[in-house]
Amino acid sequence: MVSFIDAHRKVYGVEPICRVLPIAPSTYHAHTARRIEPTKRSARARRDDALGPEVRRVFEENFRVYGVRKVWRQLRREGFDVARCTVARLMRAMGLAGVIRGKPVRTTISDRAAPCPLDRVNRQFRAPAPNMLWVSDFTGLSGISCVGGHNGKEGNPICPDAKSLRYRTSFWISCWLAVMPVRRWLRAVCWMR
Repeated sequence: MVSFIDAHRKVYGVEPICRVLPIAPSTYHAHTARRIEPTKRSARARRDDALGPEVRRVFEENFRVYGVRKVWRQLRREGFDVARCTVARLMRAMGLAGVIRGKPVRTTISDRAAPCPLDRVNRQFRAPAPNMLWVSDFTGLSGISCVGGHNGKEGNPICPDAKSLRYRTSFWISCWLAVMPVRRWLRAVCWMR
């Protein structure tokens, strides 16, 4: 908004523009005063201006692999009295992130050559009555498999989300899915309901 006011202030003036935009003239004038005179900026903003290059320097000197904790500890060793959350905020603002160890968990390896299954309900997941439409989902969760579905009644899932199932039935589900096809498992779920 400030840049818009700067661009049009010669033609219309600051106050008429501020009447239309949701900004007070005093806010605009305070912002431009801080831009012209850096000593009027807040202490935090001035400290961020001083610490930003130091955070970037430590990050670059260590081959761009240090994360927040290591950058913070290095700055403390060099004599900078800075909080860890400040280093985290500055690194996030500058787009710096350390290297994460390990590989990301891959739960699904899709086959691009395989045809997609048909959409038998045309993306309409509402049923006119109970037991008229059944939708299921076969989901992998960090080594645990779960079948979830909905039988057409509002708020009556066959299988709640996998997080709530994890502790109660994860062993049961993973054992059954190893030996039962999905259709038989769904029949068992319908019988249990």
